[in-house]
Amino acid sequence: MPILPPPRLAPSRGHAVTIARIDSRRAATRMGGGPVGAPTTVAVVQARIQGLRSGLRAVTPRRETAIRVLAGLLVVAVSLATAACGAGGSTRDHASGSVASLPRGGSVAGRGVASTVYPLRLVDDAGHTVIIPRKPRRIVSLTLGTDEILLGLGQRSRLVGVTNLAANPTMSFVATAAKGIPAVVGSASQVVALKPDLVFAADYTAPGVIKQLTDAHIPVVELTTFSSLANVEQHIGVIGRIIDAPGAAARMVAAMQREVASVKRAVAGLPRPRVIFYTGGYIAGSGTTIGEVITDAGGTNAAAAAGIKGWVKTGRSEIVKLNPAVILTSAVNGKQDTAQGAAARQIQHNPALKKVLAVRQHRVWDLSTRANSDVSQYMAWDVQDVASVLHPKHVKPYVP
Repeated sequence: MPILPPPRLAPSRGHAVTIARIDSRRAATRMGGGPVGAPTTVAVVQARIQGLRSGLRAVTPRRETAIRVLAGLLVVAVSLATAACGAGGSTRDHASGSVASLPRGGSVAGRGVASTVYPLRLVDDAGHTVIIPRKPRRIVSLTLGTDEILLGLGQRSRLVGVTNLAANPTMSFVATAAKGIPAVVGSASQVVALKPDLVFAADYTAPGVIKQLTDAHIPVVELTTFSSLANVEQHIGVIGRIIDAPGAAARMVAAMQREVASVKRAVAGLPRPRVIFYTGGYIAGSGTTIGEVITDAGGTNAAAAAGIKGWVKTGRSEIVKLNPAVILTSAVNGKQDTAQGAAARQIQHNPALKKVLAVRQHRVWDLSTRANSDVSQYMAWDVQDVASVLHPKHVKPYVP
């Protein structure tokens, strides 16, 4: 989700670096899009960064982090400088449906991360151009992921509406913080009544609801990609930029990366057991958040290795064929359980699965519902918790 530069911006080195500091993230080069001419220049930068990586005797986690930060800074800086030279004209404002002149803006002087300048123009994950005229004061979140991110960024006072899942401790990591904030059940009229100046939605939000909100001239930012830690980091960075909390967002992403890197170091070189996540008759293949959690936690996603992509309805015979060494599942009631939890017991005592290695070795584990469906900063906790199941002698469960 690129933050677009204002029109006729003078291509100064200082401005490009200032914005790059704000928008650089691990997923900076995966955001897609960009002005004509940028891809070729960016490709040269990426090639040079790859050359830097190849020239090092050993790429330690610290060096790899430094290389990624440098790559993000250079790529975003080059893209913005290119856009600055060719920006201009007008675009259709997604929030109002009218043709609006692009807003002017500039860099903010000062040390550290610069504040957001409004009006802010961006293209969201759904491809809509959104213009946010001023710093949002009344925000509504229509996704649990953005509930958790916004509350984690300390924005409770600006939230006037969250999902009805936010205060549910079996589904949400921020249940305590969300108490007292009006719960929105998806009704456009309910959202409009809250008088928001910004709404965060997702691709599963009803199109009719989004249309009614935009018809009411309320800026709506849609987030559509929830398949990896990189996606989550990108969302956090963009949300932080939109609400003028880029420093807090950068610290949140850095904390996630430190936690995941710590787990990866702990499990490096250990045998990687074959693992599946199976719940409600569905198995998680490649391109799923829980699939990446398994990999980062020191396991091999057996479903992904077998070519399964996304969430696929799977019968018991397929599980027998995969023969995983560990089965992760989710309790139907969403409660945090141990290896003896209800969902695990159903698998453990299923006669059709008695020959599966995980069943024979009693390595069937329940995860909380909130852990397996998480698409926020708490994915880092999930990595540690799953690693503690796969490698209990080397990793302890996460303790907040």
